[in-house]
Amino acid sequence: MAKRATKPRKKATRKVRALARKLRARTFAHGLQRRSDAAIHQNILGESGVRMIITNMEERECHDLLARVRFGRLACSHENQPYIIPTYFAADREYIYAFATSGQKIEWMHANPLVCMEADEVKSHNNWASVIVTGSYKELSDTPAHASLRQRAHHLLEKRVRWWQTAFAGAQTRKTDDRDIPVVYCIRIVRMTGHRASPDPVEFKHDFGAD
Repeated sequence: MAKRATKPRKKATRKVRALARKLRARTFAHGLQRRSDAAIHQNILGESGVRMIITNMEERECHDLLARVRFGRLACSHENQPYIIPTYFAADREYIYAFATSGQKIEWMHANPLVCMEADEVKSHNNWASVIVTGSYKELSDTPAHASLRQRAHHLLEKRVRWWQTAFAGAQTRKTDDRDIPVVYCIRIVRMTGHRASPDPVEFKHDFGAD
């Protein structure tokens, strides 16, 4: 009789242990999700089945990314119609500087100076960083009033390889007399947010009960 009672007890023990493993895994996962929003934004499953953690970037990290990268996407709008274009840029703590030729985006930003810029660094699908800047457009005309900012813009842009290429390439597609008129402008940084993705150091299996 004692031997017969052993098997049910062993089965019950295995079930308890399996349940305990599930609870520990779920508690740990819940603990990750409950960390500060400033540290962890999401814990999601990537394309390859490897989980990634998305964190909010600090202001310093956002500035550092903008200083490193040279290519981004500028978005503007006019009469409720959005418009986005790729552009080379340079940045400091207050402004994003860029160069363009006369065209739709310049006309639209004159009409509505509220714009945003996105820039990113992508190493893999679960290892990347992205910064979005909202701000206001300002053309830096060749006048004494804008001399300081124009000089700053030229100083920073000239450090970028082919910083002028996108603007002039785009101009060749337009059949207008002013298509080659250069425009130096800046975006005053009003608000800036950033997110960074990194592989999750703890990878959970879909089945928490698996050994």
